[in-house]
Amino acid sequence: MEPVYIMAHSPLRLPSWRYQRAVQLLEQRRRIRPEIDDTWVARIKTFLAANGASPTQHSESRHRKRDQAVADAFAIYNGPKASRALLESYLLTSARRDTVAARCQLTSEVVEAYQAIFFCVRNWLNARDWIAAKAIGIATPEGLRAEYPFRLWRLLAFNGGQDVLETLVAVMSGNPLVPPPGLSFAAATTWQRETELRIKLHVASLLAETPMELAAVARIGNAAPRAGVKRGRVRKKPDTVLKIMGSFLSGLERSGTRRRRRPQQRHRLAKPRRTAEVPEPIELAFRPLIS
Repeated sequence: MEPVYIMAHSPLRLPSWRYQRAVQLLEQRRRIRPEIDDTWVARIKTFLAANGASPTQHSESRHRKRDQAVADAFAIYNGPKASRALLESYLLTSARRDTVAARCQLTSEVVEAYQAIFFCVRNWLNARDWIAAKAIGIATPEGLRAEYPFRLWRLLAFNGGQDVLETLVAVMSGNPLVPPPGLSFAAATTWQRETELRIKLHVASLLAETPMELAAVARIGNAAPRAGVKRGRVRKKPDTVLKIMGSFLSGLERSGTRRRRRPQQRHRLAKPRRTAEVPEPIELAFRPLIS
């Protein structure tokens, strides 16, 4: 009996089952079984054996010239987390492979190799429970913070598609959004500010762990539509709102030391008490991604 993480149609099968299978064959000195293993398993096994290193160490070798796609896939897997997460997020959408390759600045062969070796999910996108458990990860506020923002990318890419992913990555990376065609300069600027603010507030609401934090996000969202001039009274401009948000940025590095939660009382839910502390989800949502 083979392990459940490589068995076909097993709910415990991993997206990286081919890599796990190749490592198993290499460590146990076993041969390829055509009824279980495909050509990708054979290519991975050959690549690992040619490296002359342990399966967890993938150094440059002469075999790189023979199978460039597999070597590049391993380089992505062991490279920057942002590049790897972006590719995996695109693979969770219905975007064509050549589109994914263009967006990630890769070749179509490398995208195919990576999804075959480490993230084999495209044939099972309708299995939502399996995707949520094995490809996205725990989507609770604590789980999203643990791998912020990359697990959030995968979650919203799977549920929203390519357009949602690209807008989310642009906002969180600090890149300008492309407004709809036909808008004037003033209207386009307003659209960009409002869209950016709404996306960041949505992200902050997903990261909120306590009613107090969620209430703080709601207060900011309720105050945002008042921007501009109304009935002769000057309200806070969107620039001021975003500037206030920007002051909340502190970085995800400090989130490893979590605050001790205070027991929430029911009477506080209807009218949260205002505190001087900045809610942590706002700090994370409004921190530009530094890759």
